Amino acid sequence: MVYKIAILGLILQVLLSLIAIISSSMQIGFIQRVQSGYYQSELEMNQAASANDMRHGAIDIVAGSVFLLSGIFILMWIYKAHKNAIEYGLDKKFTAGWAVGSFFIPILNFIRPFQAMIELHACSESPSNWQSSRLSNFNEIMANSPILIRLWWGLWMISFFLGQMIFKWEPLNPDEWLNYTYCEIGYSVYEIILTIVFIFVIKRIYENQKLNLLEQY
Repeated sequence: MVYKIAILGLILQVLLSLIAIISSSMQIGFIQRVQSGYYQSELEMNQAASANDMRHGAIDIVAGSVFLLSGIFILMWIYKAHKNAIEYGLDKKFTAGWAVGSFFIPILNFIRPFQAMIELHACSESPSNWQSSRLSNFNEIMANSPILIRLWWGLWMISFFLGQMIFKWEPLNPDEWLNYTYCEIGYSVYEIILTIVFIFVIKRIYENQKLNLLEQY
């Protein structure tokens, strides 16, 4: 159930990103009309600006709420997946609590969640070959980690810094707003790619556990 809700939340994030792209495209049209002197009066322009801001703001609020709620269920799934492996009897470096908690510790959250996900994937994919002695070869596990998980984490890290740049950007005139909106669209496309990759990561681990740790499901 947690898995299905987490996946549903991620799908909703993709859909909302597509809606955000449409809204940003409409905003570009509004800005271009301002630049071309389309509006006959300041009142007309202000009304159009208010409508644009309300639409864009509403989408941001809904998207933020979905991101927060789906994030909770994703963390619940991560906890459950690690707990499944531990209850199966696999000796792991990361506990279920640490795998989730590492997302909230500054600096460490740039690497620990990634390492925990790699370990979770490795032990779920082949539990019969997973031995406690492999913990001493954790660097080897990291080096041989699936490209899919590396891609997800690389995209996630880049997304974090891109998001910070856009958040701190304060456009001051129509030209800057136009450039800002184009960047918003690019960021939304990037987020769609990241989210789809993460769906595949979760799906692969879930299916491996369902196949190899059958009694836990």
